[in-house]
Amino acid sequence: MLKYYKALDGVRAVAISLVLLQHYAYIVGKQINAGFLGVDLFFVLSGFLITGILFFSKEHFGSAYKKFLGRRALRIFPLYYGSLLILYLLNTPGIRPWITYLLSYTFNYATVYFDIPMYPIIHFWSLGIEEQFYIFWPFVVLLLRNQLKWLLALMLGLAVLCIVHLQFHIFKAIEPYDYVSLFPRIYSLIVGGLGALIFSNRTLPQKLKGKFPEILMWAGLIVCMVIRSNMKMILFPPLALMFIIKARDGLFYWNDVNVLMNNSRFGYIGRISYGMYIFHYPLAYYLSIYVFNPLWNLIPFNSIDGLGFLYYQSWILRLPLYTISVIILAHLSYRYLEAPVLALKNRYFA
Repeated sequence: MLKYYKALDGVRAVAISLVLLQHYAYIVGKQINAGFLGVDLFFVLSGFLITGILFFSKEHFGSAYKKFLGRRALRIFPLYYGSLLILYLLNTPGIRPWITYLLSYTFNYATVYFDIPMYPIIHFWSLGIEEQFYIFWPFVVLLLRNQLKWLLALMLGLAVLCIVHLQFHIFKAIEPYDYVSLFPRIYSLIVGGLGALIFSNRTLPQKLKGKFPEILMWAGLIVCMVIRSNMKMILFPPLALMFIIKARDGLFYWNDVNVLMNNSRFGYIGRISYGMYIFHYPLAYYLSIYVFNPLWNLIPFNSIDGLGFLYYQSWILRLPLYTISVIILAHLSYRYLEAPVLALKNRYFA
């Protein structure tokens, strides 16, 4: 089992914060690709952790695969399917017509094939990619874990194929699905996986430490914020991996970042980030309809000199209010549902 690094919860907190910025302050989030950056950071981190867990497992193939899927199922399924049930009973927009795809973790493909509108369940597409990765990736890593050169060659080859496709669209049938399909989004997961194999027992080389390389990293991340083409999908994962390794090893040149990544409160946001991701969009939908919008529309903005423009800047209040609300909901979910179920992992899949 891999060592637990507190700072990686901080990375998760950064990722979910970007997602919330995209959906709770869209006027801001869309300008900096916040949703993409947040989800892709989750992908790279997931590839980093999952590949490491599989590669360094000691059991034979059958036991390792069963253990991995069992532990993943206990982590993911109770909250995922429980939330689908609640949303189905509430008749949340979009849930009933597309329930088959949601139940089967194929909603990511349905969003493009059926051109599904921005329903408050639309964010579930990324969970489909994750689950598809969890099902097939163990076969690759577990079968080749004793042949590291072949595993690295396969991963590098697949990563290059993803890059070539993203840049030149060589698979025309896949092109419409580029953003939501396992291929080529597996590129981000593979970059994380390569990081797990290369940096499992070592840190960044000296030439990537220090002030100047970190300035280049931050500059690259800023570039990814403004790029609108597929190029951001190629550039961001390696930068995200560098961010992850720096966080894990406390290597940020500006120590305030190290402090933040290891802050207990900030890290707790990362620990409950799965619940926050599940809940954040449906919660915003219901809060907007039944609470925020009715109250917001009661305020006579046009009657207040110089403040009429605020009517169209509701995100200034939505962002903190919705964020606090989803943190509370995710905390309750983690404490009373997720944590008790997670305790079963070591009982049945130790």
